[in-house]
Amino acid sequence: MATPAAPIGQVSRARYPATSPGFTLIEILVALSILAMVVIAMTRAFDAGLRWTGRNSDRTAATNLALQRLEQIRSWVEGSPDQLVRSLRFASLDAPPWQEPRARLSGDFPRFERETIVDDAAERFPYGQGWLSARVVTVRIYAVSGPGAIAELTTVVAEYP
Repeated sequence: MATPAAPIGQVSRARYPATSPGFTLIEILVALSILAMVVIAMTRAFDAGLRWTGRNSDRTAATNLALQRLEQIRSWVEGSPDQLVRSLRFASLDAPPWQEPRARLSGDFPRFERETIVDDAAERFPYGQGWLSARVVTVRIYAVSGPGAIAELTTVVAEYP
């Protein structure tokens, strides 16, 4: 049996009864708004994760640069006790602490700056026929765009008589 056609602009109740299992416009809008909130929260979490990854990458690179510099300084000291102070470009050689000016790194790391500070340790220790002197060496790595140090490593370098 055929259902009668509804007048133009009206929906036939026989075709779509009030008890049919469908979604109302309100239900669809609520579901879409909940979905939008979940997507926005996930996007923010993903963005924060990417920023942390970038920061950690910079910290790792800066730490490795500082370690390389400390190893370079240790190799100079092994050659000659006075080599350390002569090898670095210090602004003043009058008295410790000696500080190498903050300078931008070249090569693969142009977005970093390095600063080296060498200070005499407070004590000297007897060693063989002379005294063992120690110098405290601090290497700081800065981001060119930021005010504070990304990495700061300090070590004690012993100078044998």
